[in-house]
Amino acid sequence: MSGNDDTSVDIKLMEAKTSDPKFYELTQGYVYNGEWIDMSRPWQCKKAIREQGDNYDWKTIKLGDKKERGLDGTHNFPVEFRGLTIRQLRAVDTITRRYAEEEKMIDENGTRLDYEEVSLYEINTHIIKPFTKVSKKSLVESLPSTAGTQPPEWFAIHWWGESFRCTMNCIEQFMKDFEDPDREDLRDEYGLNGGGITLDTPIWICAFANRQNDLVNDDAITVDPSKSGFAKAMRIAQYRTISILDEKSVVFSRIGCTFELYLTLVLAKDESNETNFDGMWATYTSHPHVYWGEEERHAVGIISCGMTTSDNGSASLSSAREEHFPLDRIISALTIDVENADASVANDKIHILNYIQDPYASDFNKAPTVNHPNYDKLNRVVRGAFLSSIPALQYALNKGDEDWHLALKIMCNSIKTCTMSFDFRLGWDKLTKEKAVELIRHLPVTIRGLEIFFAPYGEEFVKGIVEFVATATNLKRLNIRFTFAGGLKGGRDCGMGLAKALEKHPSIKELTLFGTDLIGQRNASDWEKALQTNKSLKKLECYGVAY
Repeated sequence: MSGNDDTSVDIKLMEAKTSDPKFYELTQGYVYNGEWIDMSRPWQCKKAIREQGDNYDWKTIKLGDKKERGLDGTHNFPVEFRGLTIRQLRAVDTITRRYAEEEKMIDENGTRLDYEEVSLYEINTHIIKPFTKVSKKSLVESLPSTAGTQPPEWFAIHWWGESFRCTMNCIEQFMKDFEDPDREDLRDEYGLNGGGITLDTPIWICAFANRQNDLVNDDAITVDPSKSGFAKAMRIAQYRTISILDEKSVVFSRIGCTFELYLTLVLAKDESNETNFDGMWATYTSHPHVYWGEEERHAVGIISCGMTTSDNGSASLSSAREEHFPLDRIISALTIDVENADASVANDKIHILNYIQDPYASDFNKAPTVNHPNYDKLNRVVRGAFLSSIPALQYALNKGDEDWHLALKIMCNSIKTCTMSFDFRLGWDKLTKEKAVELIRHLPVTIRGLEIFFAPYGEEFVKGIVEFVATATNLKRLNIRFTFAGGLKGGRDCGMGLAKALEKHPSIKELTLFGTDLIGQRNASDWEKALQTNKSLKKLECYGVAY
């Protein structure tokens, strides 16, 4: 008899209920999509990677170290190693559903809540704290399925008041989007990393990582924000963060959430020489839609510093996935204002503002400076990372000139470093030639790669690309496809300009010209000189070029 046929699953469920009527989903197991998911034994954390030199064969590698349990049956390890796996998160979701059906989910006002209304506040009150009452440990340390340390691959930024159902929608879609393992050949180009998520890959979520019955003695919260468990966990996750954006965008108004984005987008760059990574920000929101006209999805994400691993380096796939992001939630990033953000604990805000002013301050308890310039820097960085995504730019374009020019200004001041990919066949119907030129002239000069596909905007647009390349000294990769300057001399002259810009370019490594009029017999000598002079270019691909 199969271990997961209907009879076997029913028997296991009945035995689990008998063994632990109150918390069996956490201690015994639960049913997910008709299969029995065992929670009664330790599961080693792991993620999937690609076999060396092969993009098709996968294998799993272990994460964390196995640990012996204490006499009370729980683990004891630092807060930054308390990531929660997808297996464990689904167990929390399943017990939350049951408690809501049994009318056990009551809010602080005594109101019974349906599953769709339950937030982490109620889960903490009715599940986490009762389950860990005796041990006074975190949920992660207390679960029988925890084999040892669970170092997070990602760090979750969220608002506790968000519906847990919406949070699960986001996490489930996020898992699918990053299920494919990383490809090293796409990591630098597109920021593709953080992939290979499996059932046993940990994500750090504060509610489950902190010791909710003993927060005073836990090291999760410190006076110096950089020494908090939150900051340590983010560093282990290599500053890969997933923000769960609620319907009203409350998460952007919370100072803790904004500070965590600061660590992702600013501190990660300060430590990039040590970590070899610049940070990655994925923003997911619960939003039912149909992908590619056939697949029903319940959430959608924007990747502000790259793509998902399932996008596989394709601008078309990335745009098709992100186009469903609710437009009103995109513009909410404009409201980010760290100085006036909310905090559950007043001292937390004081500590964070002082840290933003001076990370090496000797006193984080002093009254923060009003209108400090670093506050505005943080606001611009966070806004720029989100509002320079393709969906955000398209939304601003469709809203009108005022929003368009504001989005361009914010993008220009951002510090994006990943490849920006534009496929002008999708979502750019209102982009005129004039606005296309504006777009190119406002690209952040910090990006490492630029891809332009199917741009029908003519000579001035291509000149804008040339001007950008000449100033973008961090640019390592340029890919132009099916884009023409046009006219009798446009392609020749723009090609000469591009050759001159690349002649002494300090960082360009890869150049692809596919179906363009920028290189041919009319400017061959200019390209010959540029290619002979340039010292950084390693790869050149030309197809379907002009005569």
